[in-house]
Parts: sequence; structure tokens; C-alpha cells
Amino acid sequence: MSLSQEQINELQEIGKLPVEEQKVKLNEFMSKLSPEEVEFLKKQQCLFCGIADGRIDSKVIYEDEKVVAVLDINPANLGHCLVFPKEHFGSLKNFEVGHLFNVVNKLNDKIKEVVKAEGSNVFVAEGEVAGQRFDHVVVHIIPRFKDDKVVFSWENKQVSEEELINLVSEVKIDKVSVTEKIEVEKEEVEEVKVDEDFKIP
Repeated sequence: MSLSQEQINELQEIGKLPVEEQKVKLNEFMSKLSPEEVEFLKKQQCLFCGIADGRIDSKVIYEDEKVVAVLDINPANLGHCLVFPKEHFGSLKNFEVGHLFNVVNKLNDKIKEVVKAEGSNVFVAEGEVAGQRFDHVVVHIIPRFKDDKVVFSWENKQVSEEELINLVSEVKIDKVSVTEKIEVEKEEVEEVKVDEDFKIP
């Protein structure tokens, strides 16, 4: 799947317009595309798709048929890495996360060992307001050290007992079957292989 030369020409013309006009014309352009063409365009603009398909140079520390992990070039700490699906997924709910987090767990242990970290943060930002800069699922592994000045902070909010009780009744879910999930993972997930010579540059 790709865009036609006519569509590419139209995009190039839109790029020459003033910013406010670009937004309007780009929305009009996108509304005429098929879902497949929209997905193709997203992948072309996505940093992580570019890394996964080799268009963007990166420091790969793990790769298999579904997942890739690279060192962050602007790390919070030495060893900060990004683990993500090779396919373009904007949300965890659209991707089989079992294998992804098996890789994350193995890399987390290996990185902490190599850089002699005292702990780590493993997190996913989903949605722009949560800090997701590209519409592609990414898991951050950040090795942590005493007094490293890496700060995750928020201002605690006051919530009433009544609000908490109401929220419990609204968000509580039934039990998730653990055994079914484990069976699937045993069949589909091969042992994660980390390069034995892996060292943080």
C-alpha cells in the first residue's frame, strides 16, 4: 500500500501553505483517504515505524519478529531503552502484550545488571495528555540510581469517600482468567534471547 503520485503531489502543495490553512487542507485530504491509506501515512510519519523498518538508525539491543528494543538517544539515565511492537499500534489494547512484557522483563533485569542500577521505572504513556509523543505503543525502561534527579511527580488530589465508592462500582471488573492467558503465551512466545555481548556504549 502506498499513496498515488497525485496524492503525494497534493500533500506537497499542502505543505507550502500557511500553517492555519495547512490544517484545514490536511483534514480535507485525510477525509478522502481509505483506512489503509491513512494507516500507511501514519506509518510513514511514525518515528518508531521508521526504526522498526530500518529507515531510521538506532542502537538496537533486542529484536525478534514482533518486537524491537533500542537505547534512547536522549536518556533519562544511561541504559534507558524503548521497547515497542514492530507493527504500528497506538494502544496496548490492540497488541498482544504478553510477549512484549516478557521482553521488557528480561531487558529490565539485564540493563540493571550491566549499568549497576539500584532500581528501575517501567512505564507506558498512552495518549498525548499522558506524554505519548507518537501514536505508537512504547514501553520505557529507565534504570534508577540514588540521587539521579529523574523525577516522576504529580500533585495529589483530594477525593471524597463517596467518589471512591462510586468509582469502585463503576470500574470494578470480573476476574481475568490467568490460566487461559498462560496457555496462549506458552504456545506463542519463544524464549527471549538477549545478546550475551550486550553492553551499554
